[in-house]
Amino acid sequence: MTEIDVKSVELFPFKVFDEDWCALNSGNEKTGFNSMTVSWGGLGTLWGGPVATVYVRPQRFTKRLMDENDIFSVSVMGKKFRKEMGYLGSATGANEDKIKKCGLTPVYSDETVYFDEAKYVFICKKAFRCPMEENDFVDKDIIERWYNGDYHEIYIGEIIKVLKSDDALH
Repeated sequence: MTEIDVKSVELFPFKVFDEDWCALNSGNEKTGFNSMTVSWGGLGTLWGGPVATVYVRPQRFTKRLMDENDIFSVSVMGKKFRKEMGYLGSATGANEDKIKKCGLTPVYSDETVYFDEAKYVFICKKAFRCPMEENDFVDKDIIERWYNGDYHEIYIGEIIKVLKSDDALH
């Protein structure tokens, strides 16, 4: 992995979460970590700088780690890792070492963890979190289509470092 300037990232914003899928990673080598698949999220500019936005349901083990840690990462994995990402999204790290079972390689850096197999990694400093609540939805059809009372919590992180796979540099 090579550190790059955030302005040199070459990703199509509407594919990165929806098609490539990403791993949200929180925790560290000392206290432990967990990862989960995030296929809803965004990259953009807010408060004068680059940010990543991710959504985590309250029952996810990763949410506790997101609340306990100031730094998290988003690993952009790509379609090649769809099987592993499917497992990360369905299994819980509270009951097993799902990372080991997937065969992904954790790398500890910057007070968090990311996957060595990622195409891109966004290291983020948690800046904001807020629960979604039913009365905040203007379009009530979203509630019927996507929710059954367990709304996501929104996390916005200031992107403090971007890494790109050395394979993708050539």
